[in-house]
Amino acid sequence: MTSDLATTLALIIAFVLANLPWLHNRFFLVFDPKGGVKAFWMSGVEWMVYFVLAGALIAGLEKKVTGSIHSQEWEFYVVVIFMYMIFTFPAFVYRFILKKLLTKRAR
Repeated sequence: MTSDLATTLALIIAFVLANLPWLHNRFFLVFDPKGGVKAFWMSGVEWMVYFVLAGALIAGLEKKVTGSIHSQEWEFYVVVIFMYMIFTFPAFVYRFILKKLLTKRAR
């Protein structure tokens, strides 16, 4: 696997996992929440767990491509968490802004 392909795959993994909590109404894709609507805190917990999962998958991908996992300073992790927040923006806006506008318009 080339490093270009690994980088593209890492970005796709991060984008998909960042958007999953906001695009469905089940908790971790399995459990139906009480009341039928997933609470914001449940999506937040799910988002954080998916962040750790994405990090683990991408670290494994880095180890496969380069043969080792490079140590990073704190700046790297700050950039990664903000990038993950930016990746979640489309689904977050859809769930909390656009979906409400579309349902009001349909009435």
